[in-house]
Amino acid sequence: MNGRLGNQLFQYAFAVALSKKLNTSYVIDDRLVVDSVKKYFERINITDNQYLRRIVKRYYRDRMPIVEQTGFEEVDISKNLVNNNVYYSGYFQSEKYIDSIKSSLKDIFKIKHIYEQQFVDKYASLFKNKKVLAIHYRIGDYAVWGGELLGGSNMVLPDSYYENALKLIPDYENYKVVLVTDDAKSAQAKLPFIKDKLVVSDQEILDFQVLMNADKLIISNSTFAWWAASLNKKNAEVFAPEFWIGFKVKKEYPVGIISSSFVKVAF
Repeated sequence: MNGRLGNQLFQYAFAVALSKKLNTSYVIDDRLVVDSVKKYFERINITDNQYLRRIVKRYYRDRMPIVEQTGFEEVDISKNLVNNNVYYSGYFQSEKYIDSIKSSLKDIFKIKHIYEQQFVDKYASLFKNKKVLAIHYRIGDYAVWGGELLGGSNMVLPDSYYENALKLIPDYENYKVVLVTDDAKSAQAKLPFIKDKLVVSDQEILDFQVLMNADKLIISNSTFAWWAASLNKKNAEVFAPEFWIGFKVKKEYPVGIISSSFVKVAF
């Protein structure tokens, strides 16, 4: 397992899809990171318990061939990715890896009741009287993250992306506009022409559910937003950035990440 919640959801989905294809089980190796999927979501598989994880980590991992995947290579759905008794290490951030379970994602990934209740208690009133247009800003670590392959550092999307997305929603003034972000101070200055906007920067699972319950979405180039949009309870129309984190070099990275159901926005 690698990364945080959005990345981990892709890895779980890949494991579930592959285990169904092979009619076998999977075990997640969470030695490197905290398992946020296990924390926030109902148990998906009987093997998602710490005892079995310890056994696999101790006895089996070093005895298995390793298949690695970064997201910068072309999507590989060859025999290498349909073998049993293999240790998979990577991100697997493409619909092609999870296409066989795409229609079942909302049944597979169910937020625990305790977190749903926290959301209802705090945000239910936000959704009562008006439709919500949720706009996600990933700023924080993205401001200093990147690399040569991506055209340099700073993967924060430019203002032009959000402005172009709004142009595709001619009636956005009829929505309650909510900016969901990991950097409330920076987000407060965004979209200054929208006066009555609300900035939300809460616990990650509450931010996630604000996006999940919105009536329309403009998402950032973040897997966190990708999954909140894909699990959206209202099948909201989703606007997403062309090329994702590859927007500086005009090449989609990770390869194949943008869902076929998203509206790509050029900028």
